[in-house]
Amino acid sequence: MAGRTLDLAKEYNRAVSAFQAGNFVEAEKLCQRLILAKHDFFEPLFLLAIVQTLLGKKNLALSNYDRALSMRPDHADAHYNRGFTLQGLNRLDEALASFDRALAVKPDYVEALCNRGLTLQELNRSDEALASFDRALVVKPDYAEAFCNRGVTLQKLKRLDEALASYDRALAVKPDYAEAFCNRGVALQELKRLDEALASYDRALSLRPDYVEALNNRGGTLKGLNRFEEALASYDRALSVQPEYADALYNRGTILQKQKRFDEALQSYDRALAVNADHAYALGEAADCAMKLCDWDRRTRFAAELKVHISEKKSVIPPFCCSVTATIPPCNCNAQNNTARPGFRLCRNRCGTGRSIVTTKLESPI
Repeated sequence: MAGRTLDLAKEYNRAVSAFQAGNFVEAEKLCQRLILAKHDFFEPLFLLAIVQTLLGKKNLALSNYDRALSMRPDHADAHYNRGFTLQGLNRLDEALASFDRALAVKPDYVEALCNRGLTLQELNRSDEALASFDRALVVKPDYAEAFCNRGVTLQKLKRLDEALASYDRALAVKPDYAEAFCNRGVALQELKRLDEALASYDRALSLRPDYVEALNNRGGTLKGLNRFEEALASYDRALSVQPEYADALYNRGTILQKQKRFDEALQSYDRALAVNADHAYALGEAADCAMKLCDWDRRTRFAAELKVHISEKKSVIPPFCCSVTATIPPCNCNAQNNTARPGFRLCRNRCGTGRSIVTTKLESPI
């Protein structure tokens, strides 16, 4: 019996090593083998759920978190990770309940407080989201990600000066925080402080040269400063990194249209619509462009599609973007004797269209 226990621990350590090396497929296989050998072995079941989240198998991961929690109902990390997985499935009310369960077990769980705030933000419950970020900052006053997310919420509430102050607090803690510089640029842009906004985007890009949201937003700022060729170059840089970036394609089209380069503008709108057929702004501008080119067939088609879009009450997409980062915190995976502990970082970046607010959903190791 002792030999078998030792073998299980050794096999589990192999799974952890595979996980830490980024070999998630191998880690998944090893965890599954361990669970077959010992059905109530919590640690590999928990690690399996994490690995399956990373492999995009969110429904399987959710099932395994539920199995793990049936063994350890008060495991705060499992509730938190389960909430993160539900978040990825856009099951926001359930995600919120999972974060609340994690906090019932561990009230000072700052990652749960912050991701809870982000979930409330996505549910358009901004005042509650703000309260959740503030609670996180009471527990951890130097939590840069909470300051950044708090800034996004304040920005949505149109409390722009407070949002700017929150981004500055994030940057005081974490001077190389590219997302905070990008969000700061958006706040400055909304405050019509365009030269400062441009400088903030440039700082973000000095940290992350391939940061497409910052490149897109920088283009919008340059357009506002009537520096159209530079704006076009910024959109082209974004598209060299991410060729199917609908917002940059749309924004690029608006510059070309302003320069009366209608054929090129229409091509840019067509490419944006090939990526996102429901891009309402691109539909409207494409219809206008086709009219200026006297291309009545295409103008009629674009106008009809736009009419359907509006009649179906689909959301209208603005011209900048929003990136969201989320994390899973440290998990305590203790097998028998000399079991390794996996370190885990999971990010989710969500880029919407329109003005780029980069919400940071916590990057912290598990």
